[in-house]
Amino acid sequence: MSKRRLYSQPLFKSLVNTTTEYVYGRRVDQGLILYVTHAALEDETTAPTTISFGKMVGDRFEGFEEDEAPSAGIRYHTLKTHHFLAGERPVWRVEGGTSNDVLRGYMEGYYEEVE
Repeated sequence: MSKRRLYSQPLFKSLVNTTTEYVYGRRVDQGLILYVTHAALEDETTAPTTISFGKMVGDRFEGFEEDEAPSAGIRYHTLKTHHFLAGERPVWRVEGGTSNDVLRGYMEGYYEEVE
């Protein structure tokens, strides 16, 4: 029988790369699958060009959901549950931001143990 453990992670980052900035969640450990049931992120300072949620597989970003016209101070949130396998990590990608902007968000869901 598989067991579930709650997952939550606050996110905070000062934007450095104005072309593409990543805000990383924790990498999933072996023997676990992470289900992110809700994730939200905002640029509290100015509006970037796009905000996307997805996963990092090695150095490659795989996008799941994207807002192509976010507003400053408006929190963008996911609409669906997404899973992450061992070695993967949830990540937000912010494009076209302004240097030193404050990025803040939160992710929650659960880990499921696998055999």
